[in-house]
Parts: sequence; C-alpha cells; structure tokens
Amino acid sequence: MDQPFRDYNETDILYLLMTYVNFSSGQDMYYSIAKTILTHLEQIPSISINDLCRTMFHISCNNLKIL
Repeated sequence: MDQPFRDYNETDILYLLMTYVNFSSGQDMYYSIAKTILTHLEQIPSISINDLCRTMFHISCNNLKIL
C-alpha cells in the first residue's frame, strides 16, 4: 500500500534534521549528512547539489580519516 505524500515545509525538515543530530546514538552516515546540511544551511540556496555532496563526502572522509 502506498504512503500518502506529505508536503514537508522548511520548519519540518529543519526539525527532523536537528532531532536526528541531537538524538542519534552514534556518528553514522546519516548523522554526518544531517549535520553537514545544518552546518551549511545558509550556503545551500546558492550551491549546486553536486557541491553539497562533495562537501559531505570530504567531511565523511575526514571523519573516517581515509583522505
């Protein structure tokens, strides 16, 4: 059965991201993604999705110390 589409607004999305960062049990991939989005929130309207992904990749690699 298909789930009905929910129209999230900015407040809902920010709340979900902050809740995940604040209550996650560990620093997993989703934690890194949520924290990176929140950290770079002011830049998001002016950068491409590719630039945001690149930023997340570099932060994840630094956290894992593989670069």
